[in-house]
Amino acid sequence: MKTNLNAEFSNIVVHQDSFNEEIGTATPRTIHTLAGECVGNKIYLYNMYNNCICKIDKTTGKIEVECGDNKKPYYEAYLYLKSVVYQHIICFISDKAENVLKFDTITGKKEWIHFKGNGIDFEPALYESMLYLLPVGYSEQLICIDLTDNSVKYLPTNYSVRLNRTLRVEPYIYGRPLRLDDWVYRGSNLEPCIQKFNLKTGAFEYIAVNNFNRPIRSLAFDGEHFWILSKTDGMIACWDEKRNKMLTSINLSLESQKEDMLYAACFYANGIVFILEQKGTCILELNVKEFLLESYDCGEIPGFRMVYQEKQAFAEYIRLGNDGAIYFFPFKCNGVVVKEKNGCVYFYKSETVKGLEIAVEQQMQSESTCTLNCFCKKIEMQNRNTVNETHVGTEILQDICKTSK
Repeated sequence: MKTNLNAEFSNIVVHQDSFNEEIGTATPRTIHTLAGECVGNKIYLYNMYNNCICKIDKTTGKIEVECGDNKKPYYEAYLYLKSVVYQHIICFISDKAENVLKFDTITGKKEWIHFKGNGIDFEPALYESMLYLLPVGYSEQLICIDLTDNSVKYLPTNYSVRLNRTLRVEPYIYGRPLRLDDWVYRGSNLEPCIQKFNLKTGAFEYIAVNNFNRPIRSLAFDGEHFWILSKTDGMIACWDEKRNKMLTSINLSLESQKEDMLYAACFYANGIVFILEQKGTCILELNVKEFLLESYDCGEIPGFRMVYQEKQAFAEYIRLGNDGAIYFFPFKCNGVVVKEKNGCVYFYKSETVKGLEIAVEQQMQSESTCTLNCFCKKIEMQNRNTVNETHVGTEILQDICKTSK
């Protein structure tokens, strides 16, 4: 394999929002996210650490901030962490509340679709106007939402015969979905297995991947073969589904000369498999045809900053824009990195002092009461799916919930 571990971006353009004089002395805050979207000329981020939507203008770098869910307090953290785009509407999916927030990027209108999820986290997959919420852990149902009328259906699930009943308490069994035509593929976080779900028929299939012998962190598809990223070490492999055969495998930790490095996600676009470091600022690019591995250090971008060193810089959800640009959203760094098809890189700083004044009345609500209610609700839902040897703890929590309401 050919390597270029000191690859340089062909051109870098940095955008930063300008602060006006009134608030120019305030300390900027960084918008962090696990998911983001690009619709039209704007990048949308749902802040992980409070309840707000950040909109970045791609031309100017100007930032707008607004309260995301008006029903929740402004300081609510980890509220909406996943998203999909349906036409010009962004659907934000919560790991904390059993609802989907539909945000119309043209009108600014917000709608909430409520469902019964029994405290399970879900991964979204979009099929025409149907939004499927696939359970990450064990659940006997998945959720199907028709985005045209917001109706909700519940469909049965099943699991690989290798997963016995003891795994019902595992919170993370399957990873992020990869949609190919009518199918959704998800790698198992517990074994070298891939789950397939047919969006038309509702059928499930399972494939035990030969000669990989590792839990699967992420999947990508290059139009002919799959690329399977290991969860436990630095291996990535090219896999032929039809023959269930490994065509090649690459030790990324060895090739990048970073011993014991793990990788968070892989994503295919424009002939390249993009691979994110789990603890670092580099983006690896594997050219499928030339079999060339290049490493680009985003730490060299002017103004790029990590919140904590040795953390994961970017979110695992990578997006492909309509213009072929690749979007890397800030998880533990201070901005969005966009790589165009011609190799040019745009860096949009997600730092702003705006939003500090949003929903002042909501900020003045009792944080302890609200947080306790939310905590109790989560515990109540999780208890439905967890087999407890004793109910003493549950009864105590129920008493606490009653007194907090």
